[in-house]
Amino acid sequence: MRPFAIAAALLAAACGSVSRSDDWVRTLPEAPGGFRATGHVDAMDPAAIWGIGDRVEYTIEVVLGTERRTFTFTLTTTALPESRTKGIATPHPVHDRILTRTAHESWQHGPVVAYHAFGPAKVRAELRSADGTECSGEFEVESLANLYVEDVRTAWSIGVHGMFGALLGLDCMHATLLRLVRRPSAWSVLARLGRVEVQLQWPELDRMEIVEASTPFGTVPTAWRPMTILANGQPALDGRVQFTWKQSPLLLAAGVLQVEAWHPDDPTARITIRLASARRGIPPDSPDPDELGGGLRRGMTVADACSLLGGTIEKELARGCLADGRRVELLQLRVPRWWLVVVVHEGRLVFASGGDDLSQHWLKVRGFVPDAADDAAR
Repeated sequence: MRPFAIAAALLAAACGSVSRSDDWVRTLPEAPGGFRATGHVDAMDPAAIWGIGDRVEYTIEVVLGTERRTFTFTLTTTALPESRTKGIATPHPVHDRILTRTAHESWQHGPVVAYHAFGPAKVRAELRSADGTECSGEFEVESLANLYVEDVRTAWSIGVHGMFGALLGLDCMHATLLRLVRRPSAWSVLARLGRVEVQLQWPELDRMEIVEASTPFGTVPTAWRPMTILANGQPALDGRVQFTWKQSPLLLAAGVLQVEAWHPDDPTARITIRLASARRGIPPDSPDPDELGGGLRRGMTVADACSLLGGTIEKELARGCLADGRRVELLQLRVPRWWLVVVVHEGRLVFASGGDDLSQHWLKVRGFVPDAADDAAR
């Protein structure tokens, strides 16, 4: 993705006054309340993955004194990377369907599902003004086929940079943004040999509060995260982003629901962005749901799993019942160079993970109750 296109114009209009209070984050007014989408919104589905034709649309309002301008900002997936036979993925610990990750992110060791959308997806960004002005552009972003995040706080930044980059990189937004942002000092421009570097910064917070809020998807956990757009390391726009889970149909928009930003010295000069519609496209073919990676499959016996991987049963971690009445065991297997944790029912694998975190979570969401002796041992 090319640099933010406002940089060149910021250079031409650079000025010298850049002072402001350092504690602006602590003096933020109350955040905007819930809102309704003006268009169609597909229901959230944590099991759905990216598809061709995924589409999100936002309504943008810019206020400059008595002047108000409105825009429609749309992001559409036009191409997905080809599937590979090996990659970073694992069965989803909640719904047992495939969990895929971004192309450069891995947090799982050992056998993982052999399915991965490797590389960047192509996205088209379009901006239309109420006065008929419009422009568009294409950029690439690492595809997020399905990112399971139980706590909203753990994934607030994933993908948001791409969304802002798409918006700020559109030519027909330049003039409006230039009137809204604070320009960097002339000295900072000279010090960088005439360049203006634009960055998205997330100020440190003591804590980030998760609130059940009314959204176009109903009442869901959300959080507001302060952010600043910097020009040469100096604040050009202050603001905050409200986001929720990175789930379809908001994978393309990184879970962003609404944004508000304002001139650091004049909060009345502001921009508001709100989700207007969100639709799912056509997903790629799904991989085999019984594939557990590394040749392991659901229904395989523990003996066959050990034979395949050249491993042995190291110890039993837990034994008990699921809410549906099935008796299960949580076993740790020792295999060459690492260890594997499996959930077993009647001697056959029903889940596997390289480490016990995902397997423990798999048990938790299915109402696992350990036997009394195991519970006492803990």
